[in-house]
Amino acid sequence: MVRLITPVQNIQVAPSFSVVVPMFNVAADVIPSLTWMMHCLRRNGARFELIAVDDCSTDETLKQLVKLEAGFPELKIVPSVPHRGTGAAIRSGVEHAGYDFVLITELGSDIPIHHIEELLPIVENGADFASVERVEEGKSKSFIRKAAIWCKKLMARTKTKDPSCGFRLFKTSAAKSIYSHCRISGEGTHEEALKIARTLGLEGGVAQVSCRRYHDAGSSAASEVLGAAKLSAKIFINHLVGAYGSLAEERGRLHPKGGWKQNTAGNSN
Repeated sequence: MVRLITPVQNIQVAPSFSVVVPMFNVAADVIPSLTWMMHCLRRNGARFELIAVDDCSTDETLKQLVKLEAGFPELKIVPSVPHRGTGAAIRSGVEHAGYDFVLITELGSDIPIHHIEELLPIVENGADFASVERVEEGKSKSFIRKAAIWCKKLMARTKTKDPSCGFRLFKTSAAKSIYSHCRISGEGTHEEALKIARTLGLEGGVAQVSCRRYHDAGSSAASEVLGAAKLSAKIFINHLVGAYGSLAEERGRLHPKGGWKQNTAGNSN
């Protein structure tokens, strides 16, 4: 007797995430912040690994991570020696990512991790990555700060009004392609990643999120403009000396899409 098996249609498989969190000298925040992150992800039923990259901290950050590891099998600790900066720590974390999507965030970020829910549909609908665009509540930016943002947007060839925000979700293949070419280790790594993504012909999307502060409260508008100019010069020089390698060949290997999808629905923090 032949038994016929009817194929099951529309099986829904939950997406899986590699959450990359660079950290340096944040011992006091490790246990409360990462515990909250992982409880949020567990509560939503997500399959995930949280990749904590300790950038050669001089305090007890690594010790706190090891303590936390016992209660959370999802936690993966990646020590980085010597200290090289946020950009290098992110690249190291992306190298270790093994799940469907890569989320990059930071301890103390003004974007809570549950906002991954706004980014996921953008990537699932065809974009290679999605970024949060912070909208500051009740305030308008000064002309000088707008000039700094414009400078960064021009350099990164992006339409997002918040190129400095590091809360981003990538398809893992896109994240590995982008960050394998990134070279900036400190401030400016998020803008550089956008520049590389656009040069590779990858497609990005945006979700707007309201937050209380938009810029670094400790920085002046003039220093932001100066920093944007220095960053643009650094990326230009990297291109000039060939530090980014053969982006044209990489672009040819990928399927270029172009364009920029934007989800402008405001979401309260």
